[in-house]
Amino acid sequence: MASSAASRVALITGCSTGIGLAAAVSFAKAGGWTTLATMRTPSDAPASLTSLPGVVVLPLDVTSDASIAAVVDHIKTTCGGRVDVLVNNAGYGVPGTIEAIPLDVSMGVFDVNVWGSVRAMRAVLPLMRARKAGVILQVSSTSGARGIPTSDVYTGSKFAIEGILECTRYTLAPDGVSVVIVSPGPVRTAFTDRYVVGAGEEKEGGEAGKTSAESSAAASAAGGSGDGGGEPAGLARDRRLTQRFVDILNERMQGADAQDADEVGALIHRVAVERLASGPREGAFRVGTCAAAQGILDNSRHHSDGRSGPVFAPMWAKLWEVSDSLDKEDAEAQGGGA
Repeated sequence: MASSAASRVALITGCSTGIGLAAAVSFAKAGGWTTLATMRTPSDAPASLTSLPGVVVLPLDVTSDASIAAVVDHIKTTCGGRVDVLVNNAGYGVPGTIEAIPLDVSMGVFDVNVWGSVRAMRAVLPLMRARKAGVILQVSSTSGARGIPTSDVYTGSKFAIEGILECTRYTLAPDGVSVVIVSPGPVRTAFTDRYVVGAGEEKEGGEAGKTSAESSAAASAAGGSGDGGGEPAGLARDRRLTQRFVDILNERMQGADAQDADEVGALIHRVAVERLASGPREGAFRVGTCAAAQGILDNSRHHSDGRSGPVFAPMWAKLWEVSDSLDKEDAEAQGGGA
């Protein structure tokens, strides 16, 4: 479907489920938008999205330059080369420590979460610069502001893309392009449904599919490092620690304080509209989707010792609580076996 001259154009990645789907629905329901909802498998798009006016579902793999080029060709052909908003939402997580996760699996996370966003930006920025207007909106995480135990690679990818954007926003501002990071707290989505501790099969905001390193991931899940070496000392315990923190995350994502994806999608649309109106001179660079998330953003960089304050102190307390419980289980197991 061609974009009307009056339509603004939003390009959103990772739209088959979760926050990406909710954001696409919010843009479409607002009216006045051509919403380019992208995902690796367009047949996965639900009717709740495809039935809305102005929605165009396109195939997109953010790890493929050719796939991104095809989307840009569509924009030039049917939208007059116009992109008002890019929402970088595609991403996935692999729980575990750097010892437990094979290096090629870790690189796969970065290829989507970091370089996938960079590829999309590099593709649309010439179009935004030409119009002297646009908004790059990165869906990140509070993990991009502070690390949490056993989220080494996922958190590292969020730190990386946020660091890139913190620099990029300065050079884009004179051309009228705003950069905003949206950091959700716990959201009721299927993000962890395919988690395998030490392996990881979750991709692009809930879309099924393994990384390119299936064999290495399987080796890690089975107890090996996946890099040809033996089991590092303490790795089995790290894996148990990881599972506890995955359980904690799942509880938070279904808890009373968790947000619905629709709420986050509506906020993404609202921030995009506000930033289009204000331009890059106004508005926050990092936006939390709830009061708890905003509190993390506001406090995480204020305590250089990494242990104090309202963000880090509770994290350390939870770490030792879980660690001590594992020690107690080990002691009981040893006592029972004597």
